[in-house]
Amino acid sequence: MATPRSGGRRRAEQPGNSSLETVFNGVNVLTGIGILTTPYALSQAGWLALLLLPLTSLLYLLTARFLRSCMDHTPTTGPHTPITTYPDIGAAAFGRIGGILTSLLLYGELFAVSIELLILEGDSLAYLFPSFASNGVHIGPSLHLSPNQIFLIVAALIVLPTVFLRSMSLLAYVSVGGFLAALVTVVGVAWVAAVGSDDGNPTASAATTSAAAAAAASAGAAVHGSAALLRLPGVPGALGIFGFCFSGHAVFPTIYRSMDKPQHYNRVLIICFCLCTCIYGGIAILGYSMYGDATAAQITLNLPPSLIPSRVVLWTTIISPITKFAITITPVAVAIESFLSSFLDKWSPPSLASCTPYCMTQFTHRACNCTPHPLSWVTKCGVSGKTAASLAIRTLLVVLAALAGLLLPFFALMMTLIGSVLSISISLLLPTACHLSIKWRQLSRVSVVCHVAILVGGTATAVMGTVYAVKGIAAGGGSH
Repeated sequence: MATPRSGGRRRAEQPGNSSLETVFNGVNVLTGIGILTTPYALSQAGWLALLLLPLTSLLYLLTARFLRSCMDHTPTTGPHTPITTYPDIGAAAFGRIGGILTSLLLYGELFAVSIELLILEGDSLAYLFPSFASNGVHIGPSLHLSPNQIFLIVAALIVLPTVFLRSMSLLAYVSVGGFLAALVTVVGVAWVAAVGSDDGNPTASAATTSAAAAAAASAGAAVHGSAALLRLPGVPGALGIFGFCFSGHAVFPTIYRSMDKPQHYNRVLIICFCLCTCIYGGIAILGYSMYGDATAAQITLNLPPSLIPSRVVLWTTIISPITKFAITITPVAVAIESFLSSFLDKWSPPSLASCTPYCMTQFTHRACNCTPHPLSWVTKCGVSGKTAASLAIRTLLVVLAALAGLLLPFFALMMTLIGSVLSISISLLLPTACHLSIKWRQLSRVSVVCHVAILVGGTATAVMGTVYAVKGIAAGGGSH
């Protein structure tokens, strides 16, 4: 399988990004849909869990610096292959198997995030339009689709054409607004906290599910949720969510290679992680102080939709996943297409230039000497075999993401699961293991012990977070 290449070594003739541009790119990578769930993380683990946010940020900052150290490493013996991408780092540390494993983890995280985007879209649309199919739809005697699931299907149909695009330039320009979307969310929540709802109560409209939240908001019901200092059972879930929030390591090698002054990389990282920690911490404090234990899995589902700032935040939350979905899932599709390229070459239809008009209008080639081919009907329609296969692969990925979202419509629990299994692996465990493998001869004993401690602690956190998420999903999700 091809390795994900989000970018290569910067060409000599191309100017690199300034430190300010790199800060913007880094913050844009780190600020995503996780911002919606940090208040919910506090509602599960209590106020003291807020201390885990800067701790997670610090550890992920450290492992991001590990990646640079690995990329700058020059072996003393043997040929030196330039390291430009994350899979290159995995291959340098653990050989070809390490590169393949790294690629699989990256692709898995991208696909999982695409599922989250569809779930977010379905929940947000159902909350914004509570009167549409409020009782859901019954399909047959045993199948019932909730409003959230109906809107998830609608969202999948909306994003489907975007995954067929070969040029992502337009979507790329729109999707870079992750940082701006985060600011809109923080400002919108702060506005609601300061101004309040129609009855003047800033904590009006809170609920644990989107349907209940919509009912509470439309009724202007005031809910004063209690807040806990610490809930130990919810700590693994909070750590999984925080891990998801700071997972941007797949892109950091490309960001490093694109800098005009790579020696400023560490300084840029510090600025990026500090800014994102303030953004995530600010929204967590605002949301949890307003709604307490009634905080929804997405803070936007607590905001009263009657207020203009709330509607701005909600529509921002709706538009952002649509622009990000294709960019998120396209690398997975390209990898599958690359892996199957040799097979598709064998199945590509032959040229029909020498065939008679009659032959080209038939599903068989009995009227001429052309060799029958299983995909000849595709060429007859003006679509090459590879193009048809690409369309089928991309459609299948969207269908699988939608099915996963329908079966597991638990936004916060899915984020915890992704953060615990994939984000911690990609952003904490793998950089540490690669750095230890590549640089162990230059590391002091204390540094080696610290690396091992990160690996042990990260593994334990990943296991506990996974168990927490799986138990919650098995129990039906509840308010997750």
